[in-house]
Amino acid sequence: MTDTNNVQQCEQYEECSRLLDQGRSREALALAESITDPVYRAMILIDAGFEAGKSSKVQEGTEFFESLLALDKTEYRFAKHSILYNAANGRNSLYLLKKKKRVKVVPPNDDDLSLYSRVGTI
Repeated sequence: MTDTNNVQQCEQYEECSRLLDQGRSREALALAESITDPVYRAMILIDAGFEAGKSSKVQEGTEFFESLLALDKTEYRFAKHSILYNAANGRNSLYLLKKKKRVKVVPPNDDDLSLYSRVGTI
């Protein structure tokens, strides 16, 4: 990614964050669709998707972070603890959305501990 493109991606991410702070989650989701950096995009999908009640968007962002866990450490652009945090944040958001819709689910702690214990520790 070029420096100019990276700056643009950061600016779009920051704009999405501002929209979320203003309670405009649907607009943040729409803007996130134009973010080509998958990490920035996935973070917004999880947070804005949760706020908008869009579990499919939260799932998309969560699956991206979970896919990073399978990579060799040298391929990470972000610290492993950040990737783990974002994956767990996504799982928790999915749990809360399902709970809000009164879907019977297993609390994320049991599910997450089982998943992340297989991929390693922080």
